Amino acid sequence: MVKPATAKPKRNHIDDLEAMLAKRREQSDMGTTTHRSAHFSREEINFASVPGEPRLRQSPLSRAGLYNQGSTCYLSSVLQMYAGVPEFEAVLYELADLDEQSSRIPVALRRLLGFMRSTDRAAVPTKNLTDSFGWHGNEAREQQDAAEFVAVLMMSLEGQLEPDTFRKVQALFSGREQRELKCCGCGRTRNIPEVFTALSLFIEGMVSLEESLERYTSPESIDDLRCEECEGSQFESQQKLLELPPYLMITLKRFDYDRKTWQRVKVTDPLCCPSSLNVNPYLAVDHTSPPYELIGAINHSGTPNSGHYYAWVQQRAQDGSRCWYECNDSAVKPISLETIESTFGGDGLVGGSKGAYVLMYKLSTQPEAPPLQIPSSLQAEVAADNAKLRDEVVTFQQKTRLRRLRVYTEPERPDGEHRRYKLLDLDSDNTIADLKKALGVKDPESARIVTLDRDARPLGPEDKSFRMLGIASLTPLELEIRREDNGMFPSDCQEKDLELAVVVWESEPAPVQVVRVCSVQKGATALTVAG
Repeated sequence: MVKPATAKPKRNHIDDLEAMLAKRREQSDMGTTTHRSAHFSREEINFASVPGEPRLRQSPLSRAGLYNQGSTCYLSSVLQMYAGVPEFEAVLYELADLDEQSSRIPVALRRLLGFMRSTDRAAVPTKNLTDSFGWHGNEAREQQDAAEFVAVLMMSLEGQLEPDTFRKVQALFSGREQRELKCCGCGRTRNIPEVFTALSLFIEGMVSLEESLERYTSPESIDDLRCEECEGSQFESQQKLLELPPYLMITLKRFDYDRKTWQRVKVTDPLCCPSSLNVNPYLAVDHTSPPYELIGAINHSGTPNSGHYYAWVQQRAQDGSRCWYECNDSAVKPISLETIESTFGGDGLVGGSKGAYVLMYKLSTQPEAPPLQIPSSLQAEVAADNAKLRDEVVTFQQKTRLRRLRVYTEPERPDGEHRRYKLLDLDSDNTIADLKKALGVKDPESARIVTLDRDARPLGPEDKSFRMLGIASLTPLELEIRREDNGMFPSDCQEKDLELAVVVWESEPAPVQVVRVCSVQKGATALTVAG
């Protein structure tokens, strides 16, 4: 659990996380990796390793996706949630003169969020950020838990930001609670204050999020403690919420262990969750709190040991309206609130194999953040990449529009030797007439282009483009010229194009049938039987 930041020397948070997660792996085989310590070198966001067509964002108001490095869907989903909190971005953008060795994670995170907000690309790589974790090898291909990554990221920022700066982050996401332990024998009470970045709620057997909160704040009996006053072992424990943050993150305990089989299981119970949450019944203070509005959810689909994370996040448009997007790694598409609610089961979230796992609520009275001031150096970096993207798009379009055609310019040779051909690069919108011109045909009417497939079909009409005719690159074609002796094309007048069996009746000296085989030219109009 994240402790309040206090003035202290910078610690090696990587070692802390390594120890925490190593202990967790000893207790259970959860498939979670750690942030290992390793060398770090500064790299710009590199799009060169991203294969395929350079894709553009749907509109400036849409969100940029994040490329999956193998099994980093948990990271993409969490970052999409945080990208919906402009106040968090503002804290990182305000930082100046960060040392890239001691603050490598905030530097990489700031650069990534800046690109997500301002890039013209449809998706952004995350390798810079994972490099800043000290990852090397196959860490990006190992599955991790999205809820645990939230805690890991916060601890990483606490270790690399100045205490005053981290307090600004805490003020957005951290709340205060108190665990009250009361001895049932003598009544002695002990209060243990705690700071949380997410409420972790049981959902098995629960119907609604409110019921889960009710259980979280209700007293429960424990018998594994010893009272210093009366030596009694019966205690009553109660979790009391004292202060909630502007952005309230809730983790639903969908993963547990079956104590009979010691196998990891997934809780698939449906859980209705309101789009507007009243938290007052669960607060242990006198003052009342405004309601919270749902602004994001991380969903998990799959089994207890493997699966996929994707996020539903809300974004405010320039006109003040709220838009929802489904962020599934590099794929981002609009989704309506009605679709979300119906998918989640009427007025809330449903379980099953695709149940919601992490929720984010925003205090309804939280002031709208002022326009973000992205550092000028980062703006210049994004602008340069956007210009590079435009060049990439033009190059890709030119490359994919080109058709490299192989056109044989002489008929097939009897000796089987290779015949001459030409390789031509033409646009997919060029026509057969353009191809003839490129081949240097002086009389287009005396020439035609045929395919070298089984049918040897002529291509046309002349004004049809290669794209419309379905001509792909390196399709073998042949240029045919009309013969001067009969005005026919070579493929229409082959010497033995058709063989016929002809029955001839002869009456002398007695009626008899004589069968003769005749070769007929394809262009012949009459049949002559010799002999």
